[in-house]
Amino acid sequence: MSDSINELLKKHPELKVIKKLALEIEQVAEDGNFPENQLQKLILLLSSLEHAEVFDLQKLSQIKDHLHPKMTLRHFQNFMVPIERLLGRSLREDEFLVTSKDQPAKKVQKVPLVFVLENIRSAFNVGSIFRLADAVGVESIHLVGYTPLPDSKTALGTEVTVHSQAFARLEDSLLYLRNRNYKVWALETAENSSSLFETNFEGPTALVVGNERFGIEASALRLMDGILTLPMSGMKNSLNVSNALSVSAFEWKRQWIQKFSKKEQK
Repeated sequence: MSDSINELLKKHPELKVIKKLALEIEQVAEDGNFPENQLQKLILLLSSLEHAEVFDLQKLSQIKDHLHPKMTLRHFQNFMVPIERLLGRSLREDEFLVTSKDQPAKKVQKVPLVFVLENIRSAFNVGSIFRLADAVGVESIHLVGYTPLPDSKTALGTEVTVHSQAFARLEDSLLYLRNRNYKVWALETAENSSSLFETNFEGPTALVVGNERFGIEASALRLMDGILTLPMSGMKNSLNVSNALSVSAFEWKRQWIQKFSKKEQK
């Protein structure tokens, strides 16, 4: 957090209260049905900024004129954006206003896709991957070696809804998958790799990613059914591990939906 934001929060501690209250309102509100008592508290807090010495705070006070119980959730979110921007880095990722209400876990459609994370160091990367797994409907995540479990701040609750298993060695994870007829693909920048977008996925699939710095060992790559790479046009030859897995997972899901739809039509 910058010194200027620290000073601002010292002079105006109500900003933290406004942020907290806005998050609480968003989590329970529905289009055209906002909690009037909480909304009125928020309007009063914003009104208190009218005579602040900082012009940006005075501008925030004007938000109160646009808030009413019958507004849409998107309407509310749009007017809360200036609060996020003003507080800037004092907001953690898990505190940002969500873009929509989450659906119940029981409605999530699972697909035969597994993520295998071998010796991932960053809990932030693991948390991002758990969120990706939830979005795609992944069946399970294998945490191999010293890959950590994510905490709720990085995974935003998906560490509870996404199934995961721990394996001491990659070989143990691969044996488990092959016994269940999974094809195993590594995401790695290797000479004998195939472009993700020229690969035809068939049936249950596992995508394997390795350590952020060292990748997947050559000996482990020989155990895979294939190696995938993402075509890169820039100076760098690879993406962050969670970003690469995101692109690959959604390409697999696209193909799965397309093939599943064709089977349904027959």
